[in-house]
Amino acid sequence: MEYKTGKIMHFLINLILILSLILSAISVNADEYKPTKVVTKKYYLKNYLHEGVVLLDINWGRIWSCGGYENAQLVNINFSKYNNENYSFSKKPELSINTPSKAFSRKNFKNYAFMLPEGEYALHSFSIKVAQSIKNVGYLSLTPDQLLKDQKPLGGFFTIKKNESVFIGNFFLDCAYEPTLWRYHSDGIKAFEDQVSEYKNSFPFLNLDSVSFRLFKTTEFGHDYELPIK
Repeated sequence: MEYKTGKIMHFLINLILILSLILSAISVNADEYKPTKVVTKKYYLKNYLHEGVVLLDINWGRIWSCGGYENAQLVNINFSKYNNENYSFSKKPELSINTPSKAFSRKNFKNYAFMLPEGEYALHSFSIKVAQSIKNVGYLSLTPDQLLKDQKPLGGFFTIKKNESVFIGNFFLDCAYEPTLWRYHSDGIKAFEDQVSEYKNSFPFLNLDSVSFRLFKTTEFGHDYELPIK
């Protein structure tokens, strides 16, 4: 994964936007939505011709000395579907993923697989738990008002087609400046193939013989990357 290689670099213009949003978003509580269930064998066999499989990893681990805080931890990430009928993104997310625990966290990437209807999905919101000390804890959150302003996917988006499987990235924190969400990725063909093997082990009922490498596209929370041509 790109995270493990240590290749972390922000463009200054994006950094200014990120900091201005996050610094204005510190709150006591994190906005949370009902988490989306990962795909089951029963649901997959019934719907694989009509929906697509979205593969991603998330690291919910706590990072110490993160961006000026004693520690920081990603606690949720949400995506909203674009509605072609009224040309807008839904107010409530169609894909919501929450940390298994805010108190106990393991610093490793967790495999996820979800089934979604065909379409474009924008980053809707996310929250990061931050602590200055044991008693001074809060949340850095970005909301739809900031990420979907004027119905534009300012934070980024991914697309999914029916009857396809697509890998959209590995999500974790970056602590170079303020703690922020960052989309990492498998670094190279071999690393991607190894990660697909992990998904096959985690979800053996899925047909993952042909997985598209199509990252969550963003200029604020990750860098563009394409796999080398074999």
